This record gives sequence, structure tokens and C-alpha cells, in this order.
Amino acid sequence: MSDGRKTQLFYKSEIILNADWWDSKKEKVKSKVACPKTERTRIDNGVLIFKKLLLKVYDEAADKTSIDSKGFALLVDKELHPDKHKPKEKTLFDAFDDYMSEVQPTESYCKSVRLVKSCLQRFERFLSIETGQQFKVSFDTFTDENISEFEDFLQDEYTLFDEKGKPLPEYTPIYAAVFNETQMRRPGKRGKNSICKMLKVFRTVWNWAMKHQRTTNNPFALFDMPSQTYGTPYYITLAERNKIAEFDLTDNPRLAVQRDIFVFQCLVGCRVSDLYNFTPANVINGTIQYIAQKTSREKPRTVIVPLNSRAKEILMRYYDGVRTDGKLLPFIKEQKYNVRIKQIFKRCGVTRKVTIYNSTTGKEEIKPICDIASSHLARRTFVGNLYKKVGNVDLVASLSGHTANSTAFFRYRDIDLETKQDLVDKID
Repeated sequence: MSDGRKTQLFYKSEIILNADWWDSKKEKVKSKVACPKTERTRIDNGVLIFKKLLLKVYDEAADKTSIDSKGFALLVDKELHPDKHKPKEKTLFDAFDDYMSEVQPTESYCKSVRLVKSCLQRFERFLSIETGQQFKVSFDTFTDENISEFEDFLQDEYTLFDEKGKPLPEYTPIYAAVFNETQMRRPGKRGKNSICKMLKVFRTVWNWAMKHQRTTNNPFALFDMPSQTYGTPYYITLAERNKIAEFDLTDNPRLAVQRDIFVFQCLVGCRVSDLYNFTPANVINGTIQYIAQKTSREKPRTVIVPLNSRAKEILMRYYDGVRTDGKLLPFIKEQKYNVRIKQIFKRCGVTRKVTIYNSTTGKEEIKPICDIASSHLARRTFVGNLYKKVGNVDLVASLSGHTANSTAFFRYRDIDLETKQDLVDKID
């Protein structure tokens, strides 16, 4: 098709015929060839229809000056096959990806979102196998009963595997469709708190989808969301912290470095995700200043923690004002950091037993603190000891980055044994 000398557009039609039959000047089947009448009619009419279609598409093109044959062919194809070019309908699974793209939560929360999405994909296939009918996780058909079934699946998924950690034969297709063979390992037994967190992530994504008019169905409105259960927080005393800080580890320099980082975390009370992001720029006028990642999207506020002499001493030990690697301290991978913390506790002799709540079994357990020590224990140590000293929720929350009414924060407010002893002594 031509439109002046500068515009020549070509489109390959879907009409197939014997080349010897074609009259290129008249653009139809030659009149003298022995062509069946039905074929002649099909070809000639088809060419006329295509001519009209090409003219229509060109006339309606928004920008005729820059159109080329490739773009023209796409416009024609859209006219011929509109269903093929319809925007793909957004699914519930798409909502998980779109939510992360728009909200851009922290990487740790993104991992939680991706985990719930993967579990839902497996649940979809599981329910299809169990019921013998095709089940789809869909915005329009998902019900509160489905949420309960998903909750049961999260609790019992580990039972779909044999003792060697391989999926049972009837359930292998579930995992083959989602994972490659090396990833098809048995999931651990999930506790009540873990399942509750996953369901809350699911609800968050669903609420986001409703806000963006992806659906009006809200199965969570009728679902009784389980609550998380926690035991009394445990943390090390100031004496134990100082024992760790002052213990001689000169024979193991690598362990000594991670010990200093743990003690520094005990002195500033931040989450490990924030700790690992600290750079020299976070040290301002004798304080550590940062915006907590976990709450940065909802309630961004600057947390300012003055550095005491021990914290300053640790910083001066590793930062001389000229480091250029960007990190405030010589961090290692978070998983290795937690391993080192346990080794440090054992080496320093901080091994007293504490009572913890096992959310998987729902029972209390007594364990040596060195076996369960981790980076989060540093944060609990900061909050627990501060609250014990001042008893002021708002003041401690301003230093820890908690909101004053945080349910997590209130767990730190349990009266410790020493305070209870003081109270009982008053009536001796």
C-alpha cells in the first residue's frame, strides 16, 4: 500500500493460492486459468476484503508519518485478531508481583510475599488433587472456607513428603510444577505464629488488590484470623553483656570482631536489617541516626540513639575516618553472624537456662540461652534493660524504633525476676 512516494507499506496476507493463477496487475485470479469457481471467489473476495482492511487501518492510524511495515502489520493483526491482543487479565498471583512493584517493601518482607505466593500455587494444585476437580485460586471465587483450607495446608504440608524428604508420588506433580528437582525438599513443620504471619501477608496483598479495584470479593471479612502467641521475652543482663564485651578473644580475632558487632547492636538496639545498612554517614554528632526499614513505608521517622562510651570505642576500633567500603563495621552474612553469636555465648560462658515458647508445639521449653542466641537478642537486650531502668514506654520506644502502642514492644514490658524479688522483699 502506498501513500505518496515516501510511504510504502507491506502486509503478508493469510491468502494462499497457486502462483501461476495470479494476475499481479489486476490483483485477482487470471480469468483464463482453470481455477475452480469456489476457489476463484474465495481468493478474489479475500483480496478485496484485505484491501479495505488495510485502507481502514491506515486511515485510522494515529501517527502515519512514523509508521513502518512492522508497525502496520501489528495494527492489521490487532484488527483481524482482537482477542489475541486483549490485555491479559490480572490474576491473584499477578497481584503479589504488582504489590511488591508498587509498594517496594523491604527485601525481608518481599521474601515473605514470595513465600506466600509460592505456597498458594502449591495449594491450588494440592486441592485439585484432593478433590479430583480443577481448582483455581481466583479473586472472584476464593472464600473464607478456602482460607481455612489454605491454613490447614500450611500446617500439614510437611506430611506430603516421605521420611527421606521427597514428595509422596501422588503429590510430586505439585512440586515439579513449581520447583526444579533440586528444590523439591521437604518444608519444615510450621508453627502457629509462622502461619499467622503468612495469612496476614496474604490479607495485606488482598486488601491492596481491593484498593486497586481488582476485586470486590473479600473472604477475609468472614475469616477468623488466628492470633500470634509469644512467651515472655528473654534477654541478657547488663552484667552478662559486659562479660561478653570484656572477654579475652585475642586467640580468635574473627570471633572477636563479631563479638564487638553484637555488643554494639546491644548498645543501639536496632534490627539486624538496619544494622547491616549502617554506614559512617549514620553517625551524626555522637549519635546513630536511621529510619527503620520495617516501618519506613508506613510510618517513616528518624530514630536517634546517642552512643555511649563503649559504643564509641567499638566504632573507633574499626573506623578511622578513611574507610571507603561503605559499611560502618566489618559485617559478615547474617546467617553466619547468628552462628558466631552462639559460639561467642558458649565461649564467654553465658549459658544460663531460659524458658521459651515453642510456637510449633505450643509448649514451653527450657534451653541454654547460648543455644538460641541470635542478632535479635541484642535488640531485646537493649529494650529490656532500658525499660527496666526507666519504665517509660514512650522514651524506650523512641530509641528502639517501635511505635509506642506496638504489640511487639509491650512484650518487652514483662516485669523481670529481680524486680519481682524487690517487690516481695518489701513485705518480708
